[in-house]
Amino acid sequence: MSLAPALPIIISIFIWNEIPTILATIGIVIAAISIPLILISKSEDRKHLGFIGIIALAGLFTTEGLANTIFKWFEQLKESQLRPLFLAATFLTAGTLTLMIVLHRKLVIRKMDLFHGAFTAIFCVVANIMFLYCLTLAAAGVILTTITVSSLVLTTITSMILWGERYS
Repeated sequence: MSLAPALPIIISIFIWNEIPTILATIGIVIAAISIPLILISKSEDRKHLGFIGIIALAGLFTTEGLANTIFKWFEQLKESQLRPLFLAATFLTAGTLTLMIVLHRKLVIRKMDLFHGAFTAIFCVVANIMFLYCLTLAAAGVILTTITVSSLVLTTITSMILWGERYS
């Protein structure tokens, strides 16, 4: 998936004094080693990555990690009654920024685009509600590691079955 879970885990160590298990620590180290190995592979998909692509990936990992940290921070506030407002603000902001880009680029929006967006948003809202709830049950390192591994496995299996992707 990405190194994104490593950032909130590391921040959790320093801010909330959560100590990762030895296995979690090994996982973070392995993930940190795996990304450069993936980037230097000779795959056709990665051939044109270049310097800008590497910077973009680093930005993606960092912003995703910070987003997960914000969710962790919100749960540490113990304001679960504000969870719907927190999620509404999150998705309203994302929707507003996306709409601004669509209008600025004068993109044509089709009904199917709206359907896909709404369908995806439903899963994102449910996933974020469950994510926030799970953060009340276990340490961020456990939750984020579980999400990363399960997402990677599910995405890989689904892409192999639905789109016939093959991994070497």
